[in-house]
Amino acid sequence: MNILTNSSTEALLDATEINYAEFFALYTHVPHIQHHDEPGVLRLSSSQPVDYLNTVLRTTLENGTASSRIREIIAGYKTQRVSVRWHVWPNSQPANLTTILDQYGLHCTRNIPCMALDLATMPPPDHLIDHLEMAQVDDLAALYEWMSPVAYDLFFCLAYEMGLRSTAPVLHFLARYKGEPAATASIYFGAGVAGLYDVVTMPEVRGRGIGGAVCTMALQVARQMGYRYAVLQSSKMGYRVYQRLGFTEIGRLLHYNWYDFYGDFSG
Repeated sequence: MNILTNSSTEALLDATEINYAEFFALYTHVPHIQHHDEPGVLRLSSSQPVDYLNTVLRTTLENGTASSRIREIIAGYKTQRVSVRWHVWPNSQPANLTTILDQYGLHCTRNIPCMALDLATMPPPDHLIDHLEMAQVDDLAALYEWMSPVAYDLFFCLAYEMGLRSTAPVLHFLARYKGEPAATASIYFGAGVAGLYDVVTMPEVRGRGIGGAVCTMALQVARQMGYRYAVLQSSKMGYRVYQRLGFTEIGRLLHYNWYDFYGDFSG
């Protein structure tokens, strides 16, 4: 187990990018989703039109060949008539990647904070919440409950395949409030860090600290396993919750998208 101990922003950003790419590459456990680990590009493709399954996860292209390679990839997705998502990280190469994507008709749709937490400094839980029970998902019945807040049918395949074994690289956590599924979180162990994903709280119980509580449980497990740093990509809704847990922002992930998959492609 290679645990990251380097606290530099550059090292944490690099680990965040690799952890995220590895986590989403686990979609290849779902039928009809292909993983392409090509020189300078790590990406997914599928027959489904949604952008998160037709996505470039990492880009480390040489400046001289980047433009033609990017155009080739986008044209390939266009042939399949699917939407495209291209992830641009602070460490992505070439340095002018966003300019090239703009030229080929992709547009920035999301600007996402990347955050990191030194697990050794994680504060204790704010307070106990009455009627709240939390557990790690370890059987099929609990997995069905875990799916209630997540509401993500494709991910169910991955969760069942990867999340019910003690040696799994991804673990799932469920909070029940008054006996009903209320919130979820998952941890993916990769690149020497613990990546926090799938943090979802049911709308009717938000604002009670339940999401933060299930995150705390997941992060405590990661710390007990010897991990020093946790990383995540924050939604607008979750940003203050993660700040209260001790996370600080270290950079931004940009989503560049192309949705006009029935139109013409030029450039």
